Amino acid sequence: MKKSIGLDLDGTLLDSKFRHQKLLYDILMQEGFEININELNDFLPYKSQGKNTKEYLLYKYRNIKNPDKIVEKWIENIENLEYLNLDFLYNHANNLLKDLNTICDLYLVTARKNKENTLKQLNNLDIIRYFKKIYIVSNSGDIALNKYKKTKNLGIDLIIGDTEIDLKWSQYLNVEFFAVNYGFRDVKWWKNKNIISYDESSIGKKIEEIIFKL
Repeated sequence: MKKSIGLDLDGTLLDSKFRHQKLLYDILMQEGFEININELNDFLPYKSQGKNTKEYLLYKYRNIKNPDKIVEKWIENIENLEYLNLDFLYNHANNLLKDLNTICDLYLVTARKNKENTLKQLNNLDIIRYFKKIYIVSNSGDIALNKYKKTKNLGIDLIIGDTEIDLKWSQYLNVEFFAVNYGFRDVKWWKNKNIISYDESSIGKKIEEIIFKL
């Protein structure tokens, strides 16, 4: 009997880091900041430690007067196609999906607010064919719970993800969790949680080892 895997999208299969940085840069420029985009190269490394955008702004610009306004604009625009088109698949993603698809049923579960733009992006990336089902859940409230509600009856055996949301999702389902450390949480963050995490070079082999032990 085939095993079933639930996969996260952003930070797990999709490198969306530049999208986050570019949008923040555009908003700051609109707000009158005179900066170079490279000055924000520490934005995602900072967030990978478990921080959020507002915390970064207060850390980076200690006298900033309107962080909430900037965060609100960022949330409003992060899923515009103009910015989604900046995303790209991680180098290993296509081969990983192709290999896993031959031995498992794959379910993609992502938290987004714009379903139409998400489906357009997935179609452009040409990865829809790998998934038995795609679920786009609300990105508000308890996101892990939102993911759980969509997948609780699918018989999922393993969750692959890059943040504590995916870890919590796996805990709701009471299944194995496979953490990756190249997305929105780094190896140090996972280590502090006493969780082994994997990089792009080791993910494929390790996942197959886990699958065959399930």
